Amino acid sequence: MSGDLEAGSSHQTTLRILVVDRPDSPLFARLQELTPLTTAIGESTLVSDLDSIRQQFQSNDYDLYLIAHDPGQQDGLEFLREALRQGCEKPVVLFPLEDDGMLARAALDLGAMDCLPQRQLDDFLLKHIVRWGVGRSQLQRKLQQSQQNQALMETAIAYLHTGVFILDPSQPNTPIIFANSAFQQLTGYLSEELYGQPHSLLYGEETDPDTIAHLEWAIAAGETTTCTLLNYRKQGETFWSDLGIYPIYDQFRQLSHFIGLQRDITIHRQAHLTLEQLRHQNELILNSAGEGIYGLDLDNTVTFINPAAARMLGWDVTELIGQSIQRILPGFSPLPLADEPRPTVSTSSTPTSFSVSPSQTDNYHRKDGSAFPVEYTRTPIYKENKMVGTVVVFQDITERRTNEAALRESEERYALAVQGANDGIWDWNLRTGEIYFSPRWKAILGYADSELPNTLEMWFNCVHTNDLEAFKRAINQHLSGETKNLEHEHRMRTKSGDYRWVLTRGLAVQDASGQANRLAGSQTDITERKQIEEQLLHDALHDALTGLPNRALLMDRLHHTIEVARRGTDYLYAVLFMDIDRFKVINDSLGHMQGDKLLMAIAQRLTTCIRPGDTVARLGGDEFVVLLESIRDLSAALTVAERIQATLEEPIYLSDQEVFITSSIGLALGGKQYHAAEDLLRDADTAMYRAKAKGRARYEIFNPGMHQQAVALLQLENDLRRAINRQEFFLEYQPIISLRDFRLVGFEALMRWQHSKRGRIPPIDFIPVAEETELITPLERWAIRQACWQLEQWHSNYDIAKSLVIHVNLSGQHFDEGLVAEMRSLLADIPLPPEVINLEITETMLMQNAETAVSLLNRLKDLNLRLSIDDFGTGYSSLSYLHRLPIDTLKVDRSFVNKLDTDPEQVAIVRTIMTLAWNLGIEVIAEGVESIKQQAQLNALQCDYAQGFYFSRPLGAEQIEKLLQESVAHFTPHPTAIPYKATSSSERKEL
Repeated sequence: MSGDLEAGSSHQTTLRILVVDRPDSPLFARLQELTPLTTAIGESTLVSDLDSIRQQFQSNDYDLYLIAHDPGQQDGLEFLREALRQGCEKPVVLFPLEDDGMLARAALDLGAMDCLPQRQLDDFLLKHIVRWGVGRSQLQRKLQQSQQNQALMETAIAYLHTGVFILDPSQPNTPIIFANSAFQQLTGYLSEELYGQPHSLLYGEETDPDTIAHLEWAIAAGETTTCTLLNYRKQGETFWSDLGIYPIYDQFRQLSHFIGLQRDITIHRQAHLTLEQLRHQNELILNSAGEGIYGLDLDNTVTFINPAAARMLGWDVTELIGQSIQRILPGFSPLPLADEPRPTVSTSSTPTSFSVSPSQTDNYHRKDGSAFPVEYTRTPIYKENKMVGTVVVFQDITERRTNEAALRESEERYALAVQGANDGIWDWNLRTGEIYFSPRWKAILGYADSELPNTLEMWFNCVHTNDLEAFKRAINQHLSGETKNLEHEHRMRTKSGDYRWVLTRGLAVQDASGQANRLAGSQTDITERKQIEEQLLHDALHDALTGLPNRALLMDRLHHTIEVARRGTDYLYAVLFMDIDRFKVINDSLGHMQGDKLLMAIAQRLTTCIRPGDTVARLGGDEFVVLLESIRDLSAALTVAERIQATLEEPIYLSDQEVFITSSIGLALGGKQYHAAEDLLRDADTAMYRAKAKGRARYEIFNPGMHQQAVALLQLENDLRRAINRQEFFLEYQPIISLRDFRLVGFEALMRWQHSKRGRIPPIDFIPVAEETELITPLERWAIRQACWQLEQWHSNYDIAKSLVIHVNLSGQHFDEGLVAEMRSLLADIPLPPEVINLEITETMLMQNAETAVSLLNRLKDLNLRLSIDDFGTGYSSLSYLHRLPIDTLKVDRSFVNKLDTDPEQVAIVRTIMTLAWNLGIEVIAEGVESIKQQAQLNALQCDYAQGFYFSRPLGAEQIEKLLQESVAHFTPHPTAIPYKATSSSERKEL
């Protein structure tokens, strides 16, 4: 009995059966007797009360429902209705006690599969019901597999790089009714543009006419064809493609569609033009290559065979015609006639008919005995309802078998990759709502696989509330087709309660109607990347040393503040541009590391001087900017400036060193007048430089005049650069007089600038600019050479000038190691005794680096040059260094000389300088002598030499030559001048 029950079942399918009957159910008893005799029945359950029945129907866990109907005890129809109310989709059979036609119709109308009287129920009928249940279960399984295969095929077509399209031959012009994304990209048309287009879109005006004719013929004839043709994209661009058209027939062998494959071969065609002739020679062979086809009569004799089949079998066509298939393929049975179904033909109007058998696989043998796998179909041919032969179509599936093995291996690799991937995997069935999360997906959030349920609610509950709406919107946009892929970054709550950043990627799978039915993707932990991005953003907008906002962030806030002020009515703000006074001295003396510590300490103090909403930024070096937003008036900004200066004046301790600093602050008050942050910062910077110019350790408020002065200074700098190339500079020479006999002993060369448009520009205006722009060094090189060349000319032309000395000034930038080589080169170029060249260096310049200065002066002295300290008494010279310097002359600054006749203190200072010089054997020149009283006082102090307007203003070279031509060697002093009186060395010490 079990054998009969299981016959025809190729798979061990077991059923779960629910019996609804009274507790002493004979139906259930009969089923229990049948269960041990077959494996088809996996489990059977009996329920009697309505609550249990309802619960079982709700679970929907059974494959077959058998309901007994007993009018006296159990209403089977009510149970049937309850099953349908609970959504039961499985087959239900109603078993009344007696045959009742009205009851049967009612049961069938409600949805029962059948209605069978219990009294007629025997083992055969029960087995038939179980067998039907087994068959239906197998059919459902195959249907599910078919649906999965259909979804996979649609996905594969969507991702193919080959263009795929479908033509509808039932409509005029055989239009395009489907095109995958690759075909759309190939032609440049969108899907909606392609739909309904005639198949002539596949070629263009310049396509080969023969190819078009063949293509049209194949479509008209419903034949397979492949060709290479020239086509046009939507934009008019041409491309070459391989095109294949394949007819699709329905179960009635009626042509229903064409499937087309198109591949862009433009590059390949261009690259292989040289092989075109060879390809043409092989074209016939390639066109004839395809499936092997041969026909057999009832004696299994080959009646026809195509070249492809003969080639695959290793025979010639002529060798195979008339041969028995058993000789060609020993053991092959082309058609088991006894098992093959016959078509039913009602009339003789269809003399020849056929039906295709399912494809099968086997091994064919070639003529040489070698075997190869094939897939074949056998089609019996009928004529007048009588089979007359068989057609066999086969193809070599060696490559397919290899590809299938590779595919299985690839699938195994993918499965292993998913298990070992660092990303979490998720898969959401949009139809059922079921969702899957891989163990790694949950591990990213710190959970074990069993700790989180696989529900959409759980997923969304873990998303940060501030990110949830955007995440849902991204999902909906992808499902609606607005985005090609789902890709969204958001925060997810972990098991510990904190949040981690994740990147969720996904792709929707659509059904035939274009509706998304599945969404799957991955989840990647990007927390570390986000932290790095945040740190990079912070670093990009903040100073690395102090942590304060940098220029970029400051400019952004300034732009924002200016926009707020322009929208408001009375909105005021201020910018304080601050520079640390003499910071370079601190850096050079204590070192850059201590300097950095000082800047950090300053930054900390500045943050204590402002409100929470204000900004302190470091622009670089020792420059800081404070932005004060929404202030009451100017006094509020001045209060902050004063607070900053007071805070910075307090000592700062660096290691064991106590440091005192001051700052110069420029303040620009902002309102609606500003449109650009750069202008606001520029004005505050201009005010800061004005504060420095006024003595440092103070603040200045910007006014428009400052900007005009800054513009003028910039113009002066530009003119200064052009003046060097235009040779607008020249020298004037101020005589230096001996106070002993009022004899001319030399000149001081003074640089002058004759501007091409502005006329003569005073040195006090352009010398500081030249020093700041580092143009002073080339200017001084030119001045030294010009002065020495001029003196050499006077020495050569005038005997009275042979003892004259030229004095030239050096700036701090020029006083460096290159000066020695420069002077050596000058002495080699100009035949002038080095003793008549006197280089003047300021006292402050020497004391900036005394040890280096001593070394450099000694090397200059080795060239026999004369050396002077200019502006002596105004700098920071140390007497301990003065005796080590190889100095020939001290020049007393004019600030002392100007008050000799009015201020006794100045007289005492000059007397001290004179005594110091005499003790060191150094000559003294007094600068800026402008009156007879000053000259008389210098005579009384036994000063050696003097220069000034009292004797002569600076003169041009022509004026000096005129004096030399007239042999003017003495400058007669005023009649009341005190004559020079020689004194002993002891008397000099007393002075």
